[in-house]
Amino acid sequence: MSLTGGLFFTLTLVLLLSTPIATLLLWPRVPGSRWRRLVARLGLLLACQATAVLAVLVSLNDSYGFYASWADLAGTASTQGDALTAIPLAAVQQDWRQPGGQPHLRLLHPTQPFQPYADGFRRTMLRGAASRLRGEVDVWLPPQYHDPAYRNTEFPVLVLLHGIPGAPSDWVELMHVADHLRPAIASGKLPPFIVVVPTIWPQGHDTECSDTPGAKVATWLTQDVRSMVLNNFQATEAPTGWALLGYSTGGFCAAKLPIQHPELFAAGVSLAGDDFAGDPTVLPSPALREHNSPLWLLRHGQTPRIHLLLMGSRQDMADPVAYSEALRAAAHNTTTVVDAYYFHEGGHNQATWERMLPCIFRWLGRHVSPPGAVSV
Repeated sequence: MSLTGGLFFTLTLVLLLSTPIATLLLWPRVPGSRWRRLVARLGLLLACQATAVLAVLVSLNDSYGFYASWADLAGTASTQGDALTAIPLAAVQQDWRQPGGQPHLRLLHPTQPFQPYADGFRRTMLRGAASRLRGEVDVWLPPQYHDPAYRNTEFPVLVLLHGIPGAPSDWVELMHVADHLRPAIASGKLPPFIVVVPTIWPQGHDTECSDTPGAKVATWLTQDVRSMVLNNFQATEAPTGWALLGYSTGGFCAAKLPIQHPELFAAGVSLAGDDFAGDPTVLPSPALREHNSPLWLLRHGQTPRIHLLLMGSRQDMADPVAYSEALRAAAHNTTTVVDAYYFHEGGHNQATWERMLPCIFRWLGRHVSPPGAVSV
């Protein structure tokens, strides 16, 4: 049975109304000793509370589509889906298990202190010189980073963007991204990325990763975070070695920023991205919203040579695949290549998006490369 829609919601309402009626009828009829009656009546009251809480949760889920089915809630939904334009599940032709090349390594100027965090990640609080914003940034280094065979190699960079509300820790603790990175890199399907997870709202409110009069979040992501990575780690400067991956609001940003800055990013992956037309409640100014809308940018002459992958679930009610299809249509007559893969099952939640990671990493292995390796 679906967890969204009229039938399940109606059954929940029936249960909600039946429980207090049953409590009123059974209250004077509870048999036994005084303590037994007390415990039984307490149970009736708790049943009323439980059905009320259940009704609220079902109502919220019905409105936002967090979980689309029992399989989705249990984390057992299938990964079957529809591939459009290209097939992200195809075998990767490049094997990344050997160093791709040995470019001249620039001198690093480490300036940022990091503390161990979790699952191989390290954490810092970065104060951006360009944006004047301060926020959390987590970094994960691949196993090859300290391998002598890679001592002259500059590594590609994968920037992960969370949703709103949310935090960088969501990628670590809820998406378990390191558990998927390690086997993908070990198998040669994914290049050994430096993974960077910055906050996308260092000022405390959503701007859809845009520069606004109140906060230069695009500057924070494209200049401050990037400079910190280049100054502290053996990371490539070439756009062919930089990619973005985000979900929900972060998915909107992962599509927008490569379109706006193809000189910095070669690829972007959007998981259940927000409406690519932009949100008037986030950016009330029509002009500011348009110039930060991936749809508007592609429809009005911005045609960067980048690759985008749009992923989502056909059961997602919060950010339906119609948003992604609109962006795919807008890119039709441009030099932007847009692939899409839509799962048949899954709601708007991290469990659904985590199941997409193996497919995404295969796709990234075809479209991102460090200097010295073959650029796709």
